[in-house]
Amino acid sequence: MIQKHPTGEWRIKCLVPDLPSPEAVIPYLYEMSDNRWYANFGPINGRFEEACKKLLTTDGQTCFVSSFSSATAAMEVVLVAKGLERGAKVLVPSLTFPATALAVIRSGYEPVLSDIDPDSYQLTPEIAKACLAKSGGEDIAAVVPVAPYGIPVDIDAWEDFQVATGVPVLVDAAAAFPVQKPGRTIPVVYSLHATKPFGIGEGGLVACGEPAVIEKARLLSNFGFEHYEIVTPGSNAKMGEYYAAVGLVQLARREELEARRAHLWQKYCDVFAGASDKVHIIGSAGYSGGYSGGTVAIPANLLIETKVPIQKVVDACITKSIQTRHWYLPPLHSQQAFASCLQLGDGEKGLPLVADRLMQHMTGLPFHNFLSDDDIEEVAAVVLKATI
Repeated sequence: MIQKHPTGEWRIKCLVPDLPSPEAVIPYLYEMSDNRWYANFGPINGRFEEACKKLLTTDGQTCFVSSFSSATAAMEVVLVAKGLERGAKVLVPSLTFPATALAVIRSGYEPVLSDIDPDSYQLTPEIAKACLAKSGGEDIAAVVPVAPYGIPVDIDAWEDFQVATGVPVLVDAAAAFPVQKPGRTIPVVYSLHATKPFGIGEGGLVACGEPAVIEKARLLSNFGFEHYEIVTPGSNAKMGEYYAAVGLVQLARREELEARRAHLWQKYCDVFAGASDKVHIIGSAGYSGGYSGGTVAIPANLLIETKVPIQKVVDACITKSIQTRHWYLPPLHSQQAFASCLQLGDGEKGLPLVADRLMQHMTGLPFHNFLSDDDIEEVAAVVLKATI
């Protein structure tokens, strides 16, 4: 939910994209002009995909990658590739960006909304198994766990779940490129939107250890063409050369961008270090099981959970012209478009209790590469005063 300033511009904004300068992209524009190739799996796109493949290939596990016009388009294509019956039920967490459930709907399926784990803020394999039991098992045709706020899921645990239950899994790791490890057999979707830690403007990726999964997704992203013939109904979901060019420049900046975010994250952890009884930074616990390469990386957003009602904090920030964002809130089960979806939580009528509680106690603070240490100290001072 985007918070509008009551009178004008925010003094300290919650999110500011950090994309390359025009000068850095210009050489690729000349290359495109020379090639006269702007879309349809061009050479720049091919180099970008290969570079992303190398980045995501860790721990000796080979992965395959295909690019898309957006992560939502990628989600839809991969869901369609699952070949589920029309109207099949797909389990998704109630705490996620709406695109997760919208992709399910637009693929011809029905979202089923689950609660989340109170510690990891995720739909876990254990919660999914409980939902299978509640629904009679056979009603859930697929599961889409989410890497919330860029905090990776334990992909190996989901591989085990898929083997044990026979229920196919697709991971929505929109905000977790490149830190989310791809699955051996489970496809993982990443967003490259401008607001993400690794942003190119707009775009998405799918990565998986099974080449057949990527080949099918790639075919469907190009209308379903194979040798000049439509072999299955697809869509137009390809990434153009312009965005791939921005992606190559961003890859060259990646370590610089990550170092800056790490510094800002640590600064927030330091200023809130003595107030853990009042303010909890979501993602500060690590959750290293799903990180690509086994390293702990920085979440995409900086959210806090407070003991006091979060509106006190939000109101205090507004008075100082500090923008906050209720990322993923209200939860899906509270939104009109998903009101008719089956819910499988522990509350009355299946209400997802944990996701519901976060609406009253969680918000996102400013977190982007253009913040200064002084900005963070000011934000923390306002937040801490409001939690007294």
